[in-house]
Amino acid sequence: MLVLDASGRVTRVAFVDGRLSMYLGQVAGMDMTAALQQAQRQFEGLRAKYPHMTLGNPAENQIFLTAYQAFSPT
Repeated sequence: MLVLDASGRVTRVAFVDGRLSMYLGQVAGMDMTAALQQAQRQFEGLRAKYPHMTLGNPAENQIFLTAYQAFSPT
């Protein structure tokens, strides 16, 4: 069967150019845990450089303000 359009929720197996690309939600041949850990390290490293690249060298928490106010029940 050839599927022209589907979401990841219904897709079980995907072949690209005759090669297995995805199986049961996992990218074939890729360690997702390791990839996520590497991406997190890269993000933290990039974020840590911002104070040195920002005028006046403000602290990280002054550069990256939260989009939501903290909620504390009273």
